[in-house]
Amino acid sequence: MEEMGKMKEMKEMKETGKMRKMFGCAAVMFCLANVSLSAWDASYLLKYPEPISAGNWLLDIGVGFGLGSNHSIIIPPLLFTFEYALPIGGLPFSLGGLVGFAWSHWEGKSWYPTYGYNTTYIQDWFHIPVGFRIAYHFNWGVKNLDTYVTTTLGVDIMIYDGYYKKSDGSKGDSYDNNVSGFNWFMFGTHIGARYYFTPVIGAFLELGGYSPHYAALGLALKF
Repeated sequence: MEEMGKMKEMKEMKETGKMRKMFGCAAVMFCLANVSLSAWDASYLLKYPEPISAGNWLLDIGVGFGLGSNHSIIIPPLLFTFEYALPIGGLPFSLGGLVGFAWSHWEGKSWYPTYGYNTTYIQDWFHIPVGFRIAYHFNWGVKNLDTYVTTTLGVDIMIYDGYYKKSDGSKGDSYDNNVSGFNWFMFGTHIGARYYFTPVIGAFLELGGYSPHYAALGLALKF
């Protein structure tokens, strides 16, 4: 009985020790969070984030998601953006542009006098977005992190190729080619973040709304 009591006492001491360690870790994390918050100042929002300086070139190469149609995606939106960190009124802005490419595809069935009933028709859409970007950068006092909100203004140039497919699978007469050269006005705002693993190389993520994509991620470069 005495031995069982000692074992029970040792077990309670171990559990008490574990609890003390957990509370100790929680206390350290709480203190660190307080230090981080107390070190941050609202005036930081008027300055570029730590990895960005006025005069830097910011280049992003990535892939987009959410083409915004029910077509099959042959090539998802490929994006290249470039910005120059240029203070405007002393505030942390950057100016630049965007260019991209995407290919979507659609197949359907229709009646056509030349080929008869259930003739397959093909629609291929090639998107080439081109636009101007202006971004405001937010400084949260986090090392290597750049967060921003950007507005894009431009045009999504769409090249259309529509045709009927012959019974042997070859390309037949044109289908609905009166829509060729149809372009979308492109305007949208999205939020983004870049995290730099080195002074030059990082990764980016953007979420927002404009054709031909609504989210993007990829490689971030800074010079």
